[in-house]
Amino acid sequence: MKPGKSGADEIKAMMDNFRANPPKEIGGSPVKLIKDYKTLKMIDAQGNAVDLDMPETSNVLQYLTENQVLYRGEGRNGLPEMLRQC
Repeated sequence: MKPGKSGADEIKAMMDNFRANPPKEIGGSPVKLIKDYKTLKMIDAQGNAVDLDMPETSNVLQYLTENQVLYRGEGRNGLPEMLRQC
C-alpha cells in the first residue's frame, strides 16, 4: 500500500517515468502502439502521435503488442499494476 501524499507522489512519478521512457518491448514482443488515456494521445512504434477523440478518463497507459497489455496508474495494493489480456 502507498498511503498518503508520499504514496500518491511515488505513483505519479512511476507513471511519469513510463510516459517519458516507454518500453520498446514487453515479454519479448515489440510494443506496436501506446494509448495514453490521461494525455489523450495514441503513439505508434515510429513515434507518430494522434489525438484520441474522447474525454480524459484516468491515469492509464495501454501498450499494444501481439498480446494486449494494460498498465494502470494504481492497483488494489496502491502500486501500479500490469494486467495482461490475451
